[in-house]
Amino acid sequence: MLKRFLGLQWKSFYRAASFKTEIWFKILMGIGALYFILVFLGMGFGSYFIIKKAGIGDPLRIVNQYMIYYLAFDLVLRYML
Repeated sequence: MLKRFLGLQWKSFYRAASFKTEIWFKILMGIGALYFILVFLGMGFGSYFIIKKAGIGDPLRIVNQYMIYYLAFDLVLRYML
């Protein structure tokens, strides 16, 4: 049943009138998502080495020091929304 459902979904996607515009939009969205994933992963891993090289202190302690401010800001922002 799942195989049949996926087959019907693929046919409806392929036969849609706006197939070409949708496929380009989906490709661009995928490229954008991949770009942001790579950038945020790079910033996450890179910040460890930047903090360590700057000699500020233990990177884990530095990040956790400011984590409480982030969580408080996030809580207030979610409450307002």
